[in-house]
Amino acid sequence: AIVFVAVWLIKRYGDITKITTDEYTLVPCGILVGVGVLIFITALFGCCGTCSDNKCCLSTVSFCESIIQ
Repeated sequence: AIVFVAVWLIKRYGDITKITTDEYTLVPCGILVGVGVLIFITALFGCCGTCSDNKCCLSTVSFCESIIQ
């Protein structure tokens, strides 16, 4: 949902004339896209690691979660 909202805002305010005005909407949208992709990759490692009982994937998820907290 985060990525969807961010992409929608980028599409809505993506005109170059609106970037140069006082409305800085693309920077927060880029941050939201980055956070959404990070959450997706972490969840993907968690699902794959749980399904296959892979210690490397589960360690990666634990490491990412420990950094976030």
